[in-house]
Amino acid sequence: MRNILRTIVKFFYNQLRYTKFAEAIEEEFEMQSYSGVTSRHFEYPYGISKVVKLDKKKKVKKILDAGAFGSPFGPILASLGFNITGVDISKWEIKFPGFKYIVGDLKNLPFKSESFDVITNISTIEHCGLPRFGEKEVRDGDVIAMKEIYRVCVKGGYCILTTPYAGKGTVFYNKHRVYDKRTFRRLIGKFKIQETSFFAPVSVPHVFEPCSEKQIEKINATLKGDHGVICTVLKKP
Repeated sequence: MRNILRTIVKFFYNQLRYTKFAEAIEEEFEMQSYSGVTSRHFEYPYGISKVVKLDKKKKVKKILDAGAFGSPFGPILASLGFNITGVDISKWEIKFPGFKYIVGDLKNLPFKSESFDVITNISTIEHCGLPRFGEKEVRDGDVIAMKEIYRVCVKGGYCILTTPYAGKGTVFYNKHRVYDKRTFRRLIGKFKIQETSFFAPVSVPHVFEPCSEKQIEKINATLKGDHGVICTVLKKP
């Protein structure tokens, strides 16, 4: 009887897995987890402040915002005077001074090698190769995308990366990945970590705040959005 029920559940799960109905359920889980202080309240300021800091250290000429669709991040940087190219798999009708948007797959970027001084990737890499946003499923799509980011980054250039993080990595199909120390190291490949910050709901459920690596590693990731984020500056040697 148990095997029959398992077969029935699996059948309906596979039928609904990549439908608007399933997406609506996932979105409802996310909305219930929000309490006014999400990871974005830390990821955007982190990324912007690091770009400004790098520019003061050495003039940043060209920035690629990888995973730009629907995000204010790229336009904010453009409003500060930076030359921004945004790329994402989805079409986006946006016109903003200093911001050029291109439809493209992060797993096969339409740019020459060593084209950008800085690549920003704000909570995007975890979706690469998962079908939630219209991609075909590719098991190591995130790793492939990071290799492409490494390729288009100049030698001595930087990648500012933010992504979900917890004590144990997992994949929520068809939603996103949550990384841990081992899977994150695998993800970044040849990039060298320059600095890292962590943010997670450690005091109040679903309310993000700065935390330590030890604190974030105590969190068990769930589909409801229980996880922290790692924000880091990576350098291409």
